[in-house]
Amino acid sequence: MKLPAYFALILAYMVAGYSLIAWKYHNYLRFGRRGRTLLAYLHAAIVLGNIAFFLGLVSLDYRATPSIGRQVLGLGVTNLGIFLMFWAAVHLRHAIFAPGEAGLVREGPFKLVRHPIYLGGSLAAFGLSAYAGSLWAFLYSCFLVLSLYAVSRVEERELLARFGPVYEAYRKRVAGWNPMSTWGRSWVEAEGHVTQAPHSGPRQSRRLRLGKPPAHPF
Repeated sequence: MKLPAYFALILAYMVAGYSLIAWKYHNYLRFGRRGRTLLAYLHAAIVLGNIAFFLGLVSLDYRATPSIGRQVLGLGVTNLGIFLMFWAAVHLRHAIFAPGEAGLVREGPFKLVRHPIYLGGSLAAFGLSAYAGSLWAFLYSCFLVLSLYAVSRVEERELLARFGPVYEAYRKRVAGWNPMSTWGRSWVEAEGHVTQAPHSGPRQSRRLRLGKPPAHPF
């Protein structure tokens, strides 16, 4: 099969698969324990299929003489993404069926970002694309990020419905994908910076939240 046709095939699989995962999150609260178990297995099967298709794409478009520097960088980013996914999976393994607030995981990588598995998967995909020097794999990684972001929005609505104010507080404290943003919020809270000043607009308030002096009004 030629690369463009294979790319179109796995892109269609990704869109269909992650649309089904989004449906799972949208209807999650309607299912009992057995139904949630089946949905968890279905989710895992879709992800494993996606990984297998992606590895096939990388092998088909692997450059015989890639840059050594790019390979080292790509391998490092790939390993970082894989580590992040496994680290998150260890903390997440019992959360599906945990009752009440105990089901909300806020330890390990979930202290840094709300979606460490999605972040790790994206890093691994881009890293492997760089390692192989594959433009097709890079394009697929871009579509993957968009799909995972769309799924994360649906997932967050389900988590808000399930955990209410507890998740809302967690969402305000921890960034979705960018750990640097989480560290910035923690620094502001630790330093006790003012979050709102009298007669200040949105831009001034943002500067104060970031610990910067107020800008001149003109």
